[in-house]
Amino acid sequence: MVSIHELDLESATAAEWAAYHRFCRERSAEDTPDLPVAADADRQRNLVAPNTTNAWRIFNAWRGDEVVGTAAAWWRREGTPNHEQFARFIHVRGGVLAASRRQGVGSALLAHLLPVMAERGATAVTLETHDDASAAFLLRRAAQEKFRAVENRLRLADVPWDDLERWQAKDDGALRWETHAGRVPVERLHALLPTLAELIGDVPRGELDVPPSPPDAARYRNIYRRMDEDGGSHLMVVAMAGDTVAAVCEAMWHAELPTTADQHFTGVARAFRGQGLARQAKARMLALLARELPQVQYVTTQNAESNAPMLRVNAALGFQPYRQVRILQVERDALAQALAGPR
Repeated sequence: MVSIHELDLESATAAEWAAYHRFCRERSAEDTPDLPVAADADRQRNLVAPNTTNAWRIFNAWRGDEVVGTAAAWWRREGTPNHEQFARFIHVRGGVLAASRRQGVGSALLAHLLPVMAERGATAVTLETHDDASAAFLLRRAAQEKFRAVENRLRLADVPWDDLERWQAKDDGALRWETHAGRVPVERLHALLPTLAELIGDVPRGELDVPPSPPDAARYRNIYRRMDEDGGSHLMVVAMAGDTVAAVCEAMWHAELPTTADQHFTGVARAFRGQGLARQAKARMLALLARELPQVQYVTTQNAESNAPMLRVNAALGFQPYRQVRILQVERDALAQALAGPR
């Protein structure tokens, strides 16, 4: 027997937090044993820290004194930029320990999301998974797969540095390259936001029925606050053609996972595509990471399976596919009907 209880981020007991952290460590050991895991204190601090962009609720499935499954739901806060476009969606990540699967735990967690959706007026939920079994579980509950991506991983020791230097040397001087490490100055960041939003809007999104999340000042304030508290660096490489942004590459590093950096986004403006700028920008980012953060051993990035040009760039730089990312969506009414029927 399992029981579902919400983890109150403001008043959870030490025992509740301890059980949740044990679950997170065990789940990571099952799914990604070769990836680093954040310390319990860092995970907890990040969850309870104020977030002006998203609101969170976490539901845990308990068997006795242990958490065996969890579902974390989040949505855009009212009053944030473009909130109306996101109002009908909530997003969910979660999982169940291997020993407790096929016992109704996942369905029980999904059922507890329905009243949250009704309360928010949300009519659709977006779910992310990395394995076929979890995807099959969601498909049986009326979800539809809308997007596939590849999570790529690069060991910096394997980077073909000679090739990177040669690619960077191909720059004919028509572009001015700027780099930022630590923090991007506020004025410069704000000036870049419209271009970043435009470039992100061009990222392949498959059949996802949710708009892209344009970067905004509040999101970066949350990131910088976390970095100020825990340690971290925001890195950005920008190619300028006069006063026009031609290409951008962005990466994040958090001290809680000191050996890994996340290369978030690379974009090239439409007028400058086909000139090798994505490869140049990513090459410059890798050089910047190696110079500024020598403790970093691995870089991860994620790209749509349909984004063949960027996948070729990643392969040339030495990235290797690590795992598949599958995103599914389901309407609230369809989910409720599926949960009420035979499984």
